[in-house]
Amino acid sequence: MAELVLRNIHKTYPSTQGTRKILDGIDLNVRSGEMAVILGPSGCGKTTLLKIVAGLVEPDQGDFSLKIDGQNITKPGPDRNIVFQDYASYPWLTIIENVRFSLQFRAMPRPEQDRRAEEYVKMVGLWDYRDEYPRVLSGGQQQRVAIARTLAGDPQVILMDEPFAALDAQTREAMQSELLQLQRKTNCTILFVTHDISEAAYLGDRVLILSQIPSRIVDEMDTRSEGPLLSRFIDLRPLAGTVDEDPSKNKPDGDEDYRYGTRFLAIRKKLKDKLPR
Repeated sequence: MAELVLRNIHKTYPSTQGTRKILDGIDLNVRSGEMAVILGPSGCGKTTLLKIVAGLVEPDQGDFSLKIDGQNITKPGPDRNIVFQDYASYPWLTIIENVRFSLQFRAMPRPEQDRRAEEYVKMVGLWDYRDEYPRVLSGGQQQRVAIARTLAGDPQVILMDEPFAALDAQTREAMQSELLQLQRKTNCTILFVTHDISEAAYLGDRVLILSQIPSRIVDEMDTRSEGPLLSRFIDLRPLAGTVDEDPSKNKPDGDEDYRYGTRFLAIRKKLKDKLPR
């Protein structure tokens, strides 16, 4: 069980004019097992906020706390992992070696490392590519490697910095669905940042809206109260690479992609209306 709490977070960076305030009093709670999405324009401090949560950047002012199983965590550690926009794979390692890499620095026997690497490479549908190198994979597949490597470390909190922004539209939609399935399987807490309204509406249990800099959370929306839970849909979408390539053979009768239904479109419109002008 992991819960994130940020109170009155401020951050300023040097600039040619002296200083530039990026974050201006951010208050944020992320509940255990929640997919919380931070939605805001490019350059509004979303990545800075993630780095503060990861323990990589210190705020100028404010308090950050992470509780795991009731214990306060005050330092960076394997309890939090980040998935960045770029794929960050090691090109000289095979897929399964990439996933196993971070486990080598933990007090974990080699057979357990191998077992976990195998489990998560299979979970993201890349077992047939386990002995290949990242250069032969597509962008979506390389991002799956990054997600598998993150999950293999058994983090309590996953921080995701626009991880699908560089993908084409079709691959991005597939990866969004896969992420929901993986989160359902692992029940991990995820803090996801994006500037894409549709992505926020589809992924988020709760969407928090940032203003332009100096950034504040100006509004939020609990998407679960706006329509059926996304979990009612994601069980119908097997991971890519694990089922028949013809999607019509995997689609239950009467099931439609939630992203094209009227409830989703209503959530998206409400989010768009909440964005600062």
